[in-house]
Amino acid sequence: MPKTKTSLLRKIMPGVFVLPQNGSKGYGIVHFVQRPNGNLILDPGFISDAYDEIDALGGVKAMLISDRHFAGPATNAIAEHFGAKTYCSQIEFDATKHRRNDVHVDKVLPFTRQTIESDITLIPTPGHTDGQFSALVPLGTKRVLFTSDFVWREKGKWRPGNLSKNAFRGPGFWNLDLSISKDFKFHERYGLKFRVDMFNATNSVRLGNPILQINNALFGQITAVAAARTMQMGLRFTF
Repeated sequence: MPKTKTSLLRKIMPGVFVLPQNGSKGYGIVHFVQRPNGNLILDPGFISDAYDEIDALGGVKAMLISDRHFAGPATNAIAEHFGAKTYCSQIEFDATKHRRNDVHVDKVLPFTRQTIESDITLIPTPGHTDGQFSALVPLGTKRVLFTSDFVWREKGKWRPGNLSKNAFRGPGFWNLDLSISKDFKFHERYGLKFRVDMFNATNSVRLGNPILQINNALFGQITAVAAARTMQMGLRFTF
């Protein structure tokens, strides 16, 4: 009896497959995501051995080069075979220009939080490299965060990237508080002080810091502002 060919694609959850590079050589694995809006390749590598299987599942519509180490002949080959649209940040694209073989990229992106392919959220996660994107991908009723090399398992524990403490800066702001007071004297023993305090006197918008918890769906977004203008008045009677 003829032997059944072993599938190279290994399903790890609904819609998400991992596959090794050709001959299980090379570093890491490639993620293949099957989606109604078009299939996606993340962390690309040399996977031509699996092209037939991927074609049978609908091919590849888009591919994210999350950092410079994934860019090269392998990504060019995937884009050419499947006609996949390739995305990469400007920082990581610029970092590949010294290479002998040009890296094909269809859409070079500013390094900001943004949406591609109508529903995939790209999140800047510098650390492993300066311009690395993580991808938040909707799958059914859930969203799956693909972090590439920004977060990994080591000795049974999750570890973040190597970005130093306090590397992010929140938005700057300026603040003006005012106080006005007036003293009134009555005879020799009595006095009355009237005071008005105004906080954020110009009523300026003061944005809070972005959310930095990587597992939060709002990661990288600013959702809080400081208080608007407030006033208080007081009287003090002395005798």
